[in-house]
Amino acid sequence: MIKRPFEQWLFEDVEIAFGLERIENLPALQMWLEVSNLLPLTERFEKLRISLGENVENWNEDELRMMFIYPFFSCFD
Repeated sequence: MIKRPFEQWLFEDVEIAFGLERIENLPALQMWLEVSNLLPLTERFEKLRISLGENVENWNEDELRMMFIYPFFSCFD
């Protein structure tokens, strides 16, 4: 396992080290978002998804927390 600080990882390094692949659509997530009691959240989730897709490679760890992770979990308050 490669050990180094978060700020030294590049997106490509993470993909290779963990065998990840970026995908635009995930059927299981789409089904989850279509549940009727979650429909009011769909617009918020979509905005967060778009923001993440556009900025994930530019955000540092704190920005990722503030701009995506915290807002995502605040949807469930």
